[in-house]
Amino acid sequence: MSRSVTPVVVVIALAGLLVALVNRTTWAAWIVYLPYTCAGALLAIRRPRNWIGWLLIAIGWGFLAGFLNALANPTAIGAGTAPPIPTLMAWISSWGWFASLALFVVIMVIFPASRLPTGRWRGPALATIAGAFLGVALMSLATTITINKPESGPVSLTSPIAGFTSQPPGSWLAAATSLGVVLLLGTLVGGAASMVVRMRRAQGLERQQLRWLVAALVAVTVTVVVGTVGSATFGDTLPDIALLPPIIAFVCVPLAIGVAVLRYRLYDFDTIVNRAALYGGVTIVILGVFGVANIGLQRLLEPWTGGQSALVTGFVGLAVGAQYGSLRQRVRPLVDRFLPGRGLLTLLFTDIVGSTEHLVELGDERWRSLLGRYRAAVRQELSRYGGHEVDTAGDAFFATFDRASSGVTCARAIRSAVMDVGLQLRTSVHLGECEMRGEKVSGIQVHAAARIMATANNGEILLSNAVREAISGTDFPTTDRGRHELKGVPGDWHLYALVPRTA
Repeated sequence: MSRSVTPVVVVIALAGLLVALVNRTTWAAWIVYLPYTCAGALLAIRRPRNWIGWLLIAIGWGFLAGFLNALANPTAIGAGTAPPIPTLMAWISSWGWFASLALFVVIMVIFPASRLPTGRWRGPALATIAGAFLGVALMSLATTITINKPESGPVSLTSPIAGFTSQPPGSWLAAATSLGVVLLLGTLVGGAASMVVRMRRAQGLERQQLRWLVAALVAVTVTVVVGTVGSATFGDTLPDIALLPPIIAFVCVPLAIGVAVLRYRLYDFDTIVNRAALYGGVTIVILGVFGVANIGLQRLLEPWTGGQSALVTGFVGLAVGAQYGSLRQRVRPLVDRFLPGRGLLTLLFTDIVGSTEHLVELGDERWRSLLGRYRAAVRQELSRYGGHEVDTAGDAFFATFDRASSGVTCARAIRSAVMDVGLQLRTSVHLGECEMRGEKVSGIQVHAAARIMATANNGEILLSNAVREAISGTDFPTTDRGRHELKGVPGDWHLYALVPRTA
């Protein structure tokens, strides 16, 4: 189905670009149109049954409509003598932005599964969506509209809707449009609040999806509030660069939606927060130390230099910058303690079967030589399949992979390589959410993977149910090993044994 919708999506996106070019819209139109339409097009092609992609495309068109330069003759439109198409476009431009906001309310309600909530929340969800569109409908009834013309500035016109009513301006229509603003803002706040509530109650995958969008919305809210306060405080003296943070946050919203719906590197959210806190904290400390050291040294050497010296500033900068690496190592444990990174990792554990018996039979020297060949064989396969060695304790290995298929393939290759050395392994492969504190990986899922390995028989590779689901449809035949209780890990675990290639 994705192939059949691709031409439709491409035509819709290209049509928007053509409209923007013909109407010579401002750079702001491109900033709001391209991210939403491109992200929506990608989702519509990859997930055509998910309405969120199509809604993003519609939002991009709504934002574009708000920027359309449809007033070829403002005086004629204002007097009601202009052709109907320019008049209609001017009217649509006056409330196109608000229609996009109403569509975004729909996204917040149905995100991320593209379906309405069930049970007692279904009624409030429908009421929220209805309230958003009712608000837009009431706002479109305004008797006076304002359009920004690049060459002439704001132009106030009589809305086409005023011709269908005998009520003068300032009558019930004015009250209706005010009510529309209140309704739309209320539904936006309600939709955002519902996402926060659902995020706090959700678990696993859905929680991670909601966190991406909630974080983007928080960024937009904070930057807009700060920008509004700054504009009210400094007025025209506020530099244009102050508009950059809310623009970046606004563009990040469709990107966050795309990451969440496509589940691409979904669990990197906590790692991003961790790294931002780490490098941001180190940078602030470095700048603070540089400022204090530079001012102090300049004052101290001023009798000899005769004033501020660029050479002294450069020396201080080099000296302080050289401490960046050591300072990062000192700050990292503190950041990891309060904001540990998390990731969805494939965990591989291996252990030699009968290692004590081999040691007694071979003796220390021959066993040490065999152990060296074993470790070399395991590390060679880990390197080949993109595994990251986390820990080696005695004759056991603990490694992680980004993809479940890579972990299973590597486990099978390690089993064959170690058999050539003359040893047998028990191995486990598990998929779970882990904490990442620097180079260390920890959490209940790590303990579960180790316990699964302890359950394996000689020469057996055991897979958790999460891994089996992740590799479904691939060439990895398995046999059911039933449900097991893992020591110290809650719940019962459905395990599967990977069938050897010779079977």
